[in-house]
Amino acid sequence: MSTPQRRVYAVPDASAPREKRYALLRELARGMARELPLATHRFVGVSYEHTFVGADALEWTARATAADIDLRAALRVCQALLDHGLVARVAKRESATDALCALASDHADAARRRFKAT
Repeated sequence: MSTPQRRVYAVPDASAPREKRYALLRELARGMARELPLATHRFVGVSYEHTFVGADALEWTARATAADIDLRAALRVCQALLDHGLVARVAKRESATDALCALASDHADAARRRFKAT
């Protein structure tokens, strides 16, 4: 019985055309949705379902990309995911790596609405 091969994702190059960068980021976000465990996290007494912590996304991104990138480079990639709306911050914590995030979907929108209501 063989172990399934882990998918490796390309890192968007800043010099690539905008459409190509976005397509690579979208593919990375889809991989994150499939492979990064989502959970319910509590922040300031509010539960947020289907979310992940920024540090987990950084580690996953560093491991899942084709280039051998460090956490600083992974942070730039994750920031690009945020900038393009493919990942959403639902609750801001002390540092970016502690931020509570959700994949850009109905889950993220619902989590942000709950956060703003409190």
